[in-house]
Amino acid sequence: MQIKKSQTLGIVLAAGSGTRLHPLTKSISKALIPIAGVPIIEYSLSALTKIGIKNFNIVCQKSKDFEYLLNVKKFHNHNIEITSIKKPIGIRKTILAVTKNNNFKHYLICHADNVYSSFPNKLLQVSTFAGLTFEKFQKNNINARIQNGKVIDFLTKPNATISGVYVFSREAIMYIKSNNKIFDSWGITSGLQQALVDKNVIAGLRFTKKIINVNTLQDLICANSYVLKNITKQKNFIDKNSKIDVNAKIGPNVSIGKNSVINAQTSISNSIIMNDVIVKRGASIKNSVIYNRNIVTQNSNIINQIII
Repeated sequence: MQIKKSQTLGIVLAAGSGTRLHPLTKSISKALIPIAGVPIIEYSLSALTKIGIKNFNIVCQKSKDFEYLLNVKKFHNHNIEITSIKKPIGIRKTILAVTKNNNFKHYLICHADNVYSSFPNKLLQVSTFAGLTFEKFQKNNINARIQNGKVIDFLTKPNATISGVYVFSREAIMYIKSNNKIFDSWGITSGLQQALVDKNVIAGLRFTKKIINVNTLQDLICANSYVLKNITKQKNFIDKNSKIDVNAKIGPNVSIGKNSVINAQTSISNSIIMNDVIVKRGASIKNSVIYNRNIVTQNSNIINQIII
């Protein structure tokens, strides 16, 4: 079955608490942490726009923090809605909340804390695979288990370089709504498994483009390195409004935000320096994140830390 892009809603999940990145995520949503000057969520949105998705719903806890997206030039020709929830409520309840008042035929769900380089076009060429042979699943890069000719399971995150993307048909949404008890008692994965067997209406797709799932400080540093190398094609990112002394050693894999000042004899590598940060003479920063409006004192040595 062909999935029509104009009839597909891209749902981007951005309501997680990001507890493994505390204290940073107490000040900023994980989805809005900048990598190479761009908030993480924009990599998800950009990857979806590249395959023709024009309608989006962003699920978050603080809608005002995400309203800036309505004014981002590269998204002007797209329809963006923001759904605010008080706390994370799980994938099933999120799906039901977002799909309650619209009639899209398909829903593509991804995570705002994943750095996607791109989605393969074939992601939108299929919507249900139940009944296909195992060989067809392999050919289409679908990560599923088949038993007696039926789909009985699929994995959403089989390893570190493959991340799950859910594709739901409208019929699947109806199935979920009518089987709340199953999903409440089994959880989303087991519930989807049963839906696959019973109704043939849900498919779990995988794709092998490199993805970084940002959960920890190390993930964030890896994501920054990956974006610089593979997406922006830069050794470092330095905002044009920041000032870097000629005797400062920057790199590799450093992102420096707006209006920051890096003084002489400093050394920064594999780190993210956000906005309005002052790094004083002789400081050394490695594998760390420095949040907005901080002052790194003279001759400081910061390694594997989040400074807010």
